[in-house]
Amino acid sequence: MYPERDAPYKSTQVSLDQLRHTFLSSVNHEMRTPLALIFQIIEMLEDTHLGALTEEQLAALMALRRQVENLSHMVDGLMFVAAFLCKREPVRLVPARLEPVFNDVIPVAEFKARSKEIAIETDIAPNLPLFPLDVKQMEEALTALLDNAIKFNQPGGKIKVSAQATDDWVNIIVSDNGIGIEPERIEMIWKIFEQGADPLRRGQEGLGLGLTLAHYIVEAHHGTIEIETALGQGSVFTLNLPTHQNNSQ
Repeated sequence: MYPERDAPYKSTQVSLDQLRHTFLSSVNHEMRTPLALIFQIIEMLEDTHLGALTEEQLAALMALRRQVENLSHMVDGLMFVAAFLCKREPVRLVPARLEPVFNDVIPVAEFKARSKEIAIETDIAPNLPLFPLDVKQMEEALTALLDNAIKFNQPGGKIKVSAQATDDWVNIIVSDNGIGIEPERIEMIWKIFEQGADPLRRGQEGLGLGLTLAHYIVEAHHGTIEIETALGQGSVFTLNLPTHQNNSQ
């Protein structure tokens, strides 16, 4: 409304976004080299190039590998968020279907859930419409929601993924019967580095990037993401994606 008055603010915001990206890029670069070296040493130990390992030592090495892999995933997440903050990772909306997204994401989630004895149920409507979609990034969003549902669920829990088309929208729902989120923290879960609660108290790892990524991706599709949750009863995330591109957005 007031372009001349708002110009300094926009310029400052662009500078702050660039600073964030530069900082996170530097962190990413500095962490890649030691991570690569650690992976190399782990592989040498696993291949017994440095001598045979006892069962106890091998178990400890496997635990170390898992933690280093987690750290590597966090670094990847940092760069993905940084790219979105600077709008350097634009979505590329082309007519596509959701089936490839579910086909790629759900089997991986089922594998992850199996170790916690969590069951994943699907209810995907047939013949979902062709609509403006970035398949790769929607896979990232759905993966983040499923990872969240697995992480904050209990052994023996359940997760359900459903999708249907209604009028001019496609609705994807990811629900779980996990631990839920405290009411006062619901608005915080979309913010970078939040997990909806104190990660130490909840015994969870990670920087809480997943839901931030999902939020950015859905908004970039001109859609919305909603949550219904109750502490101790689980959470329901609903993605509403328009089937017709609105050029005015």
